[in-house]
Amino acid sequence: MKLAPDGEVLWQRCLETHYHGWALVATIDGGFFLVGKTTSNDCGNSGNQGDADAWIVKMDADGEIEWQRCHGGTAYEEIWDLHQTSDGGFVMAGRTTSNDGDVSGNHGDSDAWVVKLNAAGEIQWQKCLGGTANDDARSVQETSDGGYVLAIQTSSDDGNVSGQHGGLDYWVVKLDAGGEIQWQKCLGGTKDDYARTVLQTADDGFIVVGFTWSDDGDVSEIHSEYNDNWVVKLGGTGEIQWQKCFGGTGAEQAYTAIQTEDGGYLIAGESSSNDGDVSSNHGGYDAWLVKFNSAGEIQWQKSYGGTSHDDAQSIHQTQDGGFIMAGKTQSNDGDVSGFHGGMDFWVVKLDGGAVNVKESEMANDIRLYPSPNQGLFTIEIDGLPTGMVELALFSTDCRLLRSESVKNLTRPFTHSFHCSDLTSGVYLMRVGTGMGTVYKKVVVQR
Repeated sequence: MKLAPDGEVLWQRCLETHYHGWALVATIDGGFFLVGKTTSNDCGNSGNQGDADAWIVKMDADGEIEWQRCHGGTAYEEIWDLHQTSDGGFVMAGRTTSNDGDVSGNHGDSDAWVVKLNAAGEIQWQKCLGGTANDDARSVQETSDGGYVLAIQTSSDDGNVSGQHGGLDYWVVKLDAGGEIQWQKCLGGTKDDYARTVLQTADDGFIVVGFTWSDDGDVSEIHSEYNDNWVVKLGGTGEIQWQKCFGGTGAEQAYTAIQTEDGGYLIAGESSSNDGDVSSNHGGYDAWLVKFNSAGEIQWQKSYGGTSHDDAQSIHQTQDGGFIMAGKTQSNDGDVSGFHGGMDFWVVKLDGGAVNVKESEMANDIRLYPSPNQGLFTIEIDGLPTGMVELALFSTDCRLLRSESVKNLTRPFTHSFHCSDLTSGVYLMRVGTGMGTVYKKVVVQR
């Protein structure tokens, strides 16, 4: 479904019931790339190879299917996450129980499966990651060194997996550009720990988000006998820098997270609590957002919903400094209106809350040119006193791509910013000076 800025539906597409889409990204050509699973035998290339296959579909800007593909073996495949990569292709991750067809190297039972695709959806390489028990990749991201990082939930302690604590663990795996393991780390306690999202952070470390039942091992200060949101900050080689449980005496589940433009983080999920870290609840489960700084300290939190079940499955920061939240609802009261029955999609536009990202009065004194550019642009600032200028470039999903600190010695301040490795698209430049912080859009067109 494509929405206008005011939330009005521009178009929507229904696909056949034998298909299940779990992740979608906008592509650099203005279209969309959707992945999930299918049991259909009509998916564009060789057809279904058995049970459920990984399903990939490319749509144009109007949601019309351009092509689709199935990848897998004679057993079961399902894809949970994908991202477009810097070479114009894609990386996707999920699980497989096959060891034939497109799948090789399975360690037993269900393995995490990571697949690198070219722009046409053809496999360049694939890797099975795990041991003889169950392993399931829930999140994948390309890293700044051209490799990949995955968040996997694992019950294995053999094969590729070592250091498992019991039950299910978070399992973070860093791969090089060709899919070879550089390091791996199990995180958790003796109960079940469910990893949902991993992000590379501005300091080239990682943050892993999900939920936990444990209160031992790596986990401390859980709020209840149920599950808490659990966030772990890792260094660049997987060492724990800090960990935090967020929640109350009810149950919390975190589904996704982003790094925000101020260097902190925002978690989206659901909560049934009305105490501890949770200040309000409308009834049942609410969508719950938690904003915290780079040290894991809560800056603000907010529950959204009605008297029935509501949650947040996805969150993104928008160009006005606010957020767009999407999930599902069974409510028709409180924050929810227009409910249709059963379970509805629920999309909510939010302001910036405590982040408050706005252009200062000096915005007109800052120029970025040329825009569009091919990977090199100039930042020019009039009337700026001498001092340090902090520059940071973000993607539109709030990933910090690079930053520079530049000493300002002249008036006007002029500095060339290189980003020749970026793909075509819209980016956000943060300019920080002693006079304030300004966000400016810049367009790269390769």
